[in-house]
Amino acid sequence: MIIIVILLITLFLLLVITNTNEHFELEDNNYSIIKPYTKNYTYYGLKIEVEPNDFITILSDLKRENDTNRPLSSNNELIKNTPNILDIDYINTRKWIVDSISNTVLISPKFKLLQNELHYEVIHQELNNFEMTEDESIKKYIFILTLHRKNADIGFIIYFDISNYVNQNRFTINNFKLLGTPIEDEIRFGKLTNHSKNHQEACSMSHPSYDCNSLMSYDENYIENEMEFLDNVKVEKARSIEEELYKCFGKDASNEIECISKEYDQTETDGKAEFVMTNNKGIWAKSKCTIDEECPYYLANQNYTNTRGGCVDGKCEMPLNVDALTPTIPNPNTNPFCHNCNKQVCEGLDCFNCCKDQENTGLYPGLSSPDYAFDGDIEPRLDQKDKFEINGYSPYKFSF
Repeated sequence: MIIIVILLITLFLLLVITNTNEHFELEDNNYSIIKPYTKNYTYYGLKIEVEPNDFITILSDLKRENDTNRPLSSNNELIKNTPNILDIDYINTRKWIVDSISNTVLISPKFKLLQNELHYEVIHQELNNFEMTEDESIKKYIFILTLHRKNADIGFIIYFDISNYVNQNRFTINNFKLLGTPIEDEIRFGKLTNHSKNHQEACSMSHPSYDCNSLMSYDENYIENEMEFLDNVKVEKARSIEEELYKCFGKDASNEIECISKEYDQTETDGKAEFVMTNNKGIWAKSKCTIDEECPYYLANQNYTNTRGGCVDGKCEMPLNVDALTPTIPNPNTNPFCHNCNKQVCEGLDCFNCCKDQENTGLYPGLSSPDYAFDGDIEPRLDQKDKFEINGYSPYKFSF
């Protein structure tokens, strides 16, 4: 009986030691074989992320490049302090490692097939330990970051042990470990979980919280919160209706990421499949306009009273000579025509290509904006001819 009790006590102590929050030192970086995640080169090129094993290589290279291998002298003994995520030197340390990882991924030719050109964002952080020398010249931080780039398939949870040599603006990575690679959905819906130090607990009405939107009926400001909640529902409903109007132009795709991702051509070399990124991608835009204000040339001509350039039968009105890529987006490779061009040497339609020049009030004094030409605009311009003639311009100086 005594032996059983001793065994139970020993087991309990082992569990306590295993789960203690002071368990930060990670010496073993032997990952064995990390299974690569499945990439979809056919549709979602913008979502493709760095392989976990390649991410570990990036961290290893950064550690080696910044390693001074200089042990602390007896005069520079590290003293434990209270961690504070608002500590400016911790913020600089965190920024350094995130920027270093981001720049490596964006610059390295090894990742040329990655279409995502964004920097990594810190989705979650835990500052677990902080030590510094008495003269505050060296500060050592142990922390965990969850990093993710918008639209990417996966993110990365990394343990860091980094020293900041404050006076030298230099950093060394003492240790690191990749703890996990959460998928995008886990990161996107992370707000639906309560982040504790050791676990993520699912939302529950029995444990109400603002993060889970389950505290409303428990709060003394219930009516105010209820009204805010209902307003948010209306906004989300309107947003949902608006999003249904979007489609892909220039490419057959069913969603935004598939649409704006560049396509890959698959080739085969020595029996091995390889992918080559092309420039073929679509434009994700509304299939029709719904209000004038979303049209790029609405009220663009400020030289007379008009409402040209607005939303007409679901399409944005464009100035003459401007092609539309979508009902709301003009082709940037087509130049609008303008009235009152003062070009000394020109030929044919080029004589009406002066809108860019008209933005220069030194060349066109008296114009409030480029004098954009729209189909059938001569009559209303003649009705307001005084607004042009007072500044030395013509209401009808546009003819083929």
